Order: sequence, then C-alpha cells, then structure tokens
Amino acid sequence: MESMVQKAEREFVGLLDLYKELLDVSNQIDKCLKQRDWQALEDNICSQAAIQKNIDERRIDIDQLQASFCSELGMKNFDLAALERRFPDTKLGNILTQLMDVM
Repeated sequence: MESMVQKAEREFVGLLDLYKELLDVSNQIDKCLKQRDWQALEDNICSQAAIQKNIDERRIDIDQLQASFCSELGMKNFDLAALERRFPDTKLGNILTQLMDVM
C-alpha cells in the first residue's frame, strides 16, 4: 500500500502542476484576446493543447492507479474526497485537497 500511496503522490502532484500550467496559459490567452495579439494567442493555444495532451496521458496512469485503490480499499467507485478522508493529515491527503480545489 505504501508504494501505491507514494506513486499516487507523484502522479497527483504532476497532475496538479499541469492544471496550474493550464490555468496560467488560459489567463495568457485571455490577455492575448483583449490585446488582439494574434501571434501570442496562437502560441498560447498551442501550449494549451500540449498541456492538455500531457494531462490526458497522465490520466491513463492515474486511472490505473485509481482502479488499484478501489481494489485495495474495497471502493465501488473511485472518489477523490473518499481517498482524502482515508489519508487525512498526510502528504497525499494535502495533495488531494489541493487537486479538488483546482478541479
């Protein structure tokens, strides 16, 4: 279970970082639209697409990890909040709280 928790920490921190990057790029896109800076807009849209691709790729690993947690903990469906309650006051619990805030 401990190695699964450590893998979850790595995967969810990576996902959290990607969502933060996506938010930053989205804010940049908003600025580009307001300033009518079409070249910067195009660059940011390409960055946004690359970040979304990375999120999608990471989701594949996370889906497998979620299935492992469901099996290990006897959960019918994966639930971030339920997992966070299972690991309160831990690094994983804190990461899950941040991830739920961002999502």
